[in-house]
Amino acid sequence: MQIRYNTHRTTRNSQKRAELLDASFKGVVVDDILLRLHDPSIEPGYVDTRYCLVFWARPPQKIKQLIAEVQSKLRAVVPSECFAGPMAMQPPDHDQTSGSCRKSICI
Repeated sequence: MQIRYNTHRTTRNSQKRAELLDASFKGVVVDDILLRLHDPSIEPGYVDTRYCLVFWARPPQKIKQLIAEVQSKLRAVVPSECFAGPMAMQPPDHDQTSGSCRKSICI
């Protein structure tokens, strides 16, 4: 499983890098499901019925530094959003229903 995931990740990263750097890149596409989960006013009562399997791992320090840089740049664009600190690279404590600032953006 580890070898297959590594192959998948390497291939996908290469493809996405080429897409992002291509001169014809028109921007990111916002996921409709994530948008509805992030902003419940779009479709009140919306429930995501998909299933998901997630693996969590502790990133090395160089990845934590990269995440801190990315979050710093994102914070400049969306200062009202809450971000997990660089030392909090763990599953987010996110309460979809409260809308409180307990949510985290984890990259």
